Amino acid sequence: MKKNILIAVLCIALAGSITASVVLYGKLSALSSNPQQAAQDQANAIIRAASKLIVLPEGETPSVVKVTDPSQLADQPFFANARAGDYVLLYYTEKKAVLYNPMQNQIVNVGPFDVNSAGSAAVPASATSTASAGTQATGGKKK
Repeated sequence: MKKNILIAVLCIALAGSITASVVLYGKLSALSSNPQQAAQDQANAIIRAASKLIVLPEGETPSVVKVTDPSQLADQPFFANARAGDYVLLYYTEKKAVLYNPMQNQIVNVGPFDVNSAGSAAVPASATSTASAGTQATGGKKK
């Protein structure tokens, strides 16, 4: 009797493991086949999360930039409280930047930014915070 129960439990565990593997493989295949869609989905998730904390500009999809090395941004007051993994949402029409921390689910800073003639976004010294989608924040410029 105990042997039959043990076999049944092992079969259920094996079936669950196989099902989980198939589901995860399917998701991995989808990410591998269309990385741009995966990046867009991640940017949309960041925008949705930030929009629950602050009213974001309407009628414009922001660029979303991940802060990878806050030490490179240390000379810009806007990024004073930025951490690796934070995101900057850049609204070019509104010239508004939002610095969002997904780990703490909080808006770290909001402020204006300038776009120079080369098309790079630069946060002025008086700004409080910004970010952009699909790129990396280094030195306050969109690469």
